[in-house]
Amino acid sequence: MLNLGEKNQNLRKNDLRKAKRISLKATVIIKDFGNKIIAKGKCINASLGGMGLLLSYHARKIFSFKNKMNILIVLPDNQKPIYKTGRIVWYKKNSIFTYRSGIEFE
Repeated sequence: MLNLGEKNQNLRKNDLRKAKRISLKATVIIKDFGNKIIAKGKCINASLGGMGLLLSYHARKIFSFKNKMNILIVLPDNQKPIYKTGRIVWYKKNSIFTYRSGIEFE
């Protein structure tokens, strides 16, 4: 049973989000501005303002909060890929092989 304190905490947490997130399964390719691939990952969720990613351990080299990146989102139903520019705003180790990360779109 959810008590009122827990319900209010959840409401406050959701109020901090700028846009509603949706579940989105897609491959994400991150490139530098020289068009060189610097990381590949899987999209977990997305919103108008950004996306959550699951990246391999080897992608940790991109975790700089100031660097802008080109982001190519490849959808599973062979639609035209989506191109965005963004930057890492948070990351955390998910397992010994993966990181979770958040990208904010520019």
